[in-house]
Amino acid sequence: MTIEIQLDEVAMRAAAREYNASLLGNHYGATERIVRAYLDTIPTVTSSETIAAVIAERNRQIAAGYDAEHDDQHKDGEIIMAPWGALERIGKAFDAENKGDIKGYMDELVRVAALVVSEIDRVKRATKKDSTHEA
Repeated sequence: MTIEIQLDEVAMRAAAREYNASLLGNHYGATERIVRAYLDTIPTVTSSETIAAVIAERNRQIAAGYDAEHDDQHKDGEIIMAPWGALERIGKAFDAENKGDIKGYMDELVRVAALVVSEIDRVKRATKKDSTHEA
């Protein structure tokens, strides 16, 4: 499936102004607002609120010390497979859903998505490091 992206120039300028302002203040909150403003200009197959929630959760993880340096210490899909990883979180999400806790279910799914994002980024960095060593 191909999604054609048409950018709203006014929204992009507003996002750029917001980014410049963020350099002086709360970077994570500003980043979330910038991404949300940008995503609102794109027709998507998912809601911008969902993507913004995943970004906010990933930023929370980074602020808590689970940044690229920390993630790079994990190997072989550990971020996905470990007892604290994404698969375990999926189990917790299903438990919450089975108890009728829809908010808990969605919160866990957002955590899972943020963990998957961190693993994707880790693999990209590892691949990039490997390719620079081969050159």
